[in-house]
Amino acid sequence: MDRNNRVLGVVAVKYNLSDDPFIYFTHAFLTDPHGVIFLSSRSENVLKSLWLVDDTTLQRLRASRQFGDAPLTALMAKEPSDGEKVGFTGGTFYVSRNFVDRDRWSLLLFSSTRPIYEYRLFGIGITMLICVVVLVFSVASRQRGTCLESSPPLLSMMS
Repeated sequence: MDRNNRVLGVVAVKYNLSDDPFIYFTHAFLTDPHGVIFLSSRSENVLKSLWLVDDTTLQRLRASRQFGDAPLTALMAKEPSDGEKVGFTGGTFYVSRNFVDRDRWSLLLFSSTRPIYEYRLFGIGITMLICVVVLVFSVASRQRGTCLESSPPLLSMMS
């Protein structure tokens, strides 16, 4: 800026981010404070909005041309919170959200709840199987005990 506070020039620093680490996740996102997706595990989600942006902010973002002509269509109705369970793309997911900086850029990972239900069902099945085995052994040992009590002693049979 000059002495009259007129802008003489602008310096920008660009850094190429790679989405390589994101390929290991089904749903991973790096978003700006408004929810605009910069990196994603699915390339078709880049430059969309993860959550619905209010009209005023959307107009301001479009006017700034920061994202070019990107439609900024929302993938979700509301902003997800860390630890929240959300519906997304026909499934249910737990959200892990970490803010990258104080400007509220964030990294979001959606983990499917399906394995949790599968493990729970497996645990219930194993518990039921153990209960059935214990019940069968209990009944069998009682039956055996009843049979032994009703039979004559071996010594009395020999005399």
